[in-house]
Amino acid sequence: MTIGIGVLCSSRPKPHTPRPDSLILIADTMGSSDYDSTDELHKMWLDSELGVYAVGAGTLEYCGELFSIIQNEFKLLDQETLPDGHHHRTHGRINSALIKAFLHLKSQHFQWDIVWSKLGLPIIGNRSPEELANVQAEWQKFWIAAQMIIGAFDHEGQGYLYAVGQSPDENGQPSPKIVQLREFPGFATIGSGSYNADFWLKFRGQVLGLNVRQSAYHAYESKQMAAKAPTVNDSIEIAVIQPDCEVFHLTMERQEVDGCPVSLPELEALYEKYGPQKTVPMGFPNPSPSGKRKRTL
Repeated sequence: MTIGIGVLCSSRPKPHTPRPDSLILIADTMGSSDYDSTDELHKMWLDSELGVYAVGAGTLEYCGELFSIIQNEFKLLDQETLPDGHHHRTHGRINSALIKAFLHLKSQHFQWDIVWSKLGLPIIGNRSPEELANVQAEWQKFWIAAQMIIGAFDHEGQGYLYAVGQSPDENGQPSPKIVQLREFPGFATIGSGSYNADFWLKFRGQVLGLNVRQSAYHAYESKQMAAKAPTVNDSIEIAVIQPDCEVFHLTMERQEVDGCPVSLPELEALYEKYGPQKTVPMGFPNPSPSGKRKRTL
């Protein structure tokens, strides 16, 4: 029950490279369970030392576990020496690290939640053909109810955006594809407000070559569209990540940060100017002061 938005953008115009070199993440702060809800559930993970950033949706406990595993994978990735003697961070290696991290989380929970608890089988040991078939069938339909948008940068400073998590295939079963690159046009949305937010980013023509300020406003607008869903609240949290992993974190309690290209009050003012306009003047006239409606054709 949430909205998470990730947008790639560029700090300088063409022909400057790399492009994109900046990242914006936005989330609401609503959290709901079967028993209660809160407006203080924060859904961002920001690690400027490792250069990896995320927003989550679904079961946020799983998201927290996943981000911790991703951090460990990134540490290993940066320690690995390649044949040229460098520690290059490329899309391919980042993608592999994210796949490993998600499969690690899924297999760990599958072992204890399904193999041990549901099937009553030992974690390690030989299995009969029937037991093996049951385990394989359970694995195919096992869900980890977590989605994340992950932003990261390669060794040249180019930004990448990934959607991580399971989604249903045409038969309603978990899709085997768990990491999707969202580089073009350069945005991703997750959560119950995803449809509205995704529609608005497409309407605005958001692409990775737009500047940080314009991209931040488009993402802010799309969050406002997502807030029309009853499972998304009006509270907002924004992370603006610029070259060299410079991170600006805006919240309802900290609406302006020195050096940040945007602020929450500015985005709100821009929304009043550029956002969808009300159509009240097109409707029926208001009742007259006497309580009687004016005659209309």
